[in-house]
Amino acid sequence: MIIKIATTGGIGGFGLGQDRKVDVNALPAEIRAQACEMLSDAQLSAMAKASFDKGADRVNYSIALQGDDGAVRRYEIGEAAMPPEMLDMIDTLQSYPEAEDDTP
Repeated sequence: MIIKIATTGGIGGFGLGQDRKVDVNALPAEIRAQACEMLSDAQLSAMAKASFDKGADRVNYSIALQGDDGAVRRYEIGEAAMPPEMLDMIDTLQSYPEAEDDTP
């Protein structure tokens, strides 16, 4: 699975926009298992459906998942709809090297 995480917004919109593409299959086993559980379609869909207001100084996440079958699913999620554990996982994923292929 490939995960692409893009962020926009933040404090005055300065310096917080990041894009990162991570090959989950290349992660250490423990991180891979946590990422697959936390970034499931059910979890992301529920967060995307939660109240989501774009506004000043808020961070917004665009998360695209490409499964091993090649299908891509995209979610737009506001920071307020994410539990702290999810934000920690995103930080963890963004610390790994970027995937080399050009999907999703």
